[in-house]
Amino acid sequence: MAAVLTRMNVAAGKSSCQVGNDGDHSQRRDVSYENICEVCGKGFSSKSYMGLHMRIHTGVKEFECEICGKRFLQSSHLIGHSLLHTGTKDYKCDVCGKSFSYKSNMNKHMKYHVGFKEFECNICAKPFINKHDMESHMKIHATLKEFKCDICARRFLRRSELQYHFSTHIGIKDYMCDACGKTFNRKSKLRVHIKFHEGVKEFGCSICGKGFVAKSNLERHCLTHTGAKYYNCYICGKGFRQKGQLKAHYSIHSDEKEHKCDICGKAFCHRSSIKVHVKMVHRDTKEFECDICGKGFVRKQGLKIHYAIHMGMKYQCKVCRKSFTAKSNLGRHNMIHTKVNIIRDIKVMAAVLNRMNVAAGKSSCQVGNDGDYSQRRDVSYEHICEVCGKGFSSKSYMGCHMKIHTGVKEFECEICGKRFLLSSHLVGHSSLHTGKKDYKCEVCGKKFSNKSNMNKHMKFHVGFKEFECDICARPFIDKHDMRNHMKIHAELKEYECHICAKRFLRRSELQYHSSAHVGIKDYKCDVCGKSFNAKSELRIHIKFHDGVREFGCSICGKGFVTKGNLKKHCLIHAGAKYYNCHICGKCVRRKDQLKRHYSIHSDEKEHKCGICGKSVCHRSHIEVLVKMAQIDTKEYQCDICGKNFVRKRGLKIHYDIHMGIKYQCKVCGKSVADKSNLRRHNLIHTKV
Repeated sequence: MAAVLTRMNVAAGKSSCQVGNDGDHSQRRDVSYENICEVCGKGFSSKSYMGLHMRIHTGVKEFECEICGKRFLQSSHLIGHSLLHTGTKDYKCDVCGKSFSYKSNMNKHMKYHVGFKEFECNICAKPFINKHDMESHMKIHATLKEFKCDICARRFLRRSELQYHFSTHIGIKDYMCDACGKTFNRKSKLRVHIKFHEGVKEFGCSICGKGFVAKSNLERHCLTHTGAKYYNCYICGKGFRQKGQLKAHYSIHSDEKEHKCDICGKAFCHRSSIKVHVKMVHRDTKEFECDICGKGFVRKQGLKIHYAIHMGMKYQCKVCRKSFTAKSNLGRHNMIHTKVNIIRDIKVMAAVLNRMNVAAGKSSCQVGNDGDYSQRRDVSYEHICEVCGKGFSSKSYMGCHMKIHTGVKEFECEICGKRFLLSSHLVGHSSLHTGKKDYKCEVCGKKFSNKSNMNKHMKFHVGFKEFECDICARPFIDKHDMRNHMKIHAELKEYECHICAKRFLRRSELQYHSSAHVGIKDYKCDVCGKSFNAKSELRIHIKFHDGVREFGCSICGKGFVTKGNLKKHCLIHAGAKYYNCHICGKCVRRKDQLKRHYSIHSDEKEHKCGICGKSVCHRSHIEVLVKMAQIDTKEYQCDICGKNFVRKRGLKIHYDIHMGIKYQCKVCGKSVADKSNLRRHNLIHTKV
């Protein structure tokens, strides 16, 4: 222990004779022995032992192996090494049958069966069978790493660790498996690997009985039963069972990605990630196949998760009771309920407000009228976009986001030539050409080409809406839908038409609007020949021909092709008219109806009749004019007097005359048969 402390002081820059701060102490020498090493102070019972020890400091290795040329300090070490070449193991354990080349190694092994550990660490009280193992352990507490790598300057506790580390720089793997050809840089690793081929699992778990090749694997496995995770990440708080897992995890938070794919050049934090990447992206072979449905998987873990779907196994969130087929998905979901993500969402909203101020002509650093504020950046993320201030958890996500600002679309569809920012978008788009829809909703039978779209669709059946608007409290199933909705409150219309200067909330709305100026209608109905400028409009139109009305009113049972039409219809039952004309006071149920109504009060009449040249506000009025000009096309007849009408509405107003229904003016008391006539009469009393 004194020698260890001496080496610690030498490493700390102190003399081997000085171990404190108060003055000079006598040189620490092992006075219990007559023969003392002048270099390290270690004591020996005889001069010959000290002579052998001095060879460590001089580095002289007199004894050389005739087979491999390796040199040794002592002849006994050479004899022991020669047994590796011959394979002679004369000493056998009576308990487990394991064979050894040395008797001393067998005696040391027997202590493990007895369980007697006579040496104990003075700091943490950990027991050891062998004194040498205890001394090696003491270096961990001293944090003394004597052995330094000349290439990368990394330091190690033991020389054997340095030698193993050095072999990774050189890339030499001398030990090859005869069964599969895999190579290793240590013979011990090859021995463990051979056990996998032989199926020898000598270390068994006392709880579940599972067998393991190495004792360290058994120790790691036992942690799964206890559930203990002693190593926590100080950045994100994730817990791990092993220190090595925590070290590997920290590389995710750093920007350094040492390992690159040889095929596409993509960088990864771990070497194992490259193997997974190559299997999933660059190879078509899927080794693991489901016995039930025949679906193939690249990794065994993927197959296990898939089996859970067939078995109905699900992991439920304790907060909102949402269920998941994979435990990892539940872990990601739980982040929604943590305070960290609440703060993060608030800061994302701050970034949205910042962009709103920029659009309004304010500086990105000024968010009010009273003074200057610090620049709004999403500090909850490590990687921040310099253009819009949006934050990202990884550099790769931010790289994908930057393509939006640059407008670079690398991935092109070979069929239609449309370009995309991400390869995943191209894959999803390709399914539109093939028409392949492998994912089917179990509730309504609707099919989807993408699994994510099906999962989103399933939320509509469940009715669970986890995202809520902070302003109007409207609930949403998807976070993206909520963010789009927030733009309505902000009245931020980023996309402007270069022809008429009309502004829109979304790029898709602008693209649809631009097609109206151009007049291009690429999508034609095969039944009636009507053309449309959007494929979605053609799909809805075809449903009218098919007679498919999947959205039914719960009050009157009337069916509708689209959900939007059903919502409009439900307003009739509610009787609510939220939109009022400020000129004549007319009330309408929808905003688009009010916009259309305002054209009546304006002098602009865009639509002309092709027969008589009369101008009208709406296109639908032309159809009425044509019908009224053609006397024979009065479809609606009164049952009482036989009078014919062009429109159904005209017949309804006529029936009111027979029934004696009249609308009275509140100002002058005049009565009229039609409500529209009453509104026209009321204009007399208004200032307008």
